[in-house]
Amino acid sequence: MTASSSVSEAIISRFPASLELLVLALIPIVMVGSRLGIRAAMHPDGVADSVFGFFSIVGWATPDYIMALLILVGSFSAFGWLPIGSLSVALIKDWNSYTNSLIIDSILNLRFDILLSQLANLAQPVLTLFLVHSAYVFQISRATALDVKKRDFVRAARSRGVSERTIMLKHVRKNVLIPVVTVGGELFASLFTGLAFVETIFARPGIGRLLTDAAISVEVLTLSGCVLLIAAMMIIVNIVVDIIYSFLDPRILLWDNGRAKV
Repeated sequence: MTASSSVSEAIISRFPASLELLVLALIPIVMVGSRLGIRAAMHPDGVADSVFGFFSIVGWATPDYIMALLILVGSFSAFGWLPIGSLSVALIKDWNSYTNSLIIDSILNLRFDILLSQLANLAQPVLTLFLVHSAYVFQISRATALDVKKRDFVRAARSRGVSERTIMLKHVRKNVLIPVVTVGGELFASLFTGLAFVETIFARPGIGRLLTDAAISVEVLTLSGCVLLIAAMMIIVNIVVDIIYSFLDPRILLWDNGRAKV
């Protein structure tokens, strides 16, 4: 077996574990962060805005590894609430590994007990990434919502007697989605960077831990393979973001098809 094939096999075997962590963290980061930002913008300088704003500043100012250590000490060492690490399915009878992702494989194997155990193992790293990175989405969505509230079509809707809640949820939220989608694409790179700390602290067998181990042992081929994978994922994410733009705003075209005017 050559060195390049062993590196590719290591990346392929560990990538699903990182991907399931990224997806489970990114969904609440974008959805909850944007929702709280819009909620805070409904009543600027109110109680909700002050409380959410304070925690967003604290969360965004806290590095991933500090938040991970705080959660690890608080939830595991002090109280023993949640497990750390990853499940081992090597000794499980009649277990078939299809994707190297325990979440997907547990569903395909109809082992929902394994699914619940895996979700419990993912709770702490997901919470770490959520507390740190949702703060950024909150700040962006709040600032965008406050800017959209000053536009003419919002003032026209308000003059017609439309309630502030309806204006925020039906008119403002749609305009907030575009910068939130942009931030979501940017956060993908930040989350990949944070995985190096989070997966190491919580003993997760993913790309982040592989990257850390390779850096410590100076394995150049493994480092190059991980960096190449992250670069490829960033290209794919940027393409997906551009496609989502075209659905959110009809004025944005993926290609002109001869309709663009010079």
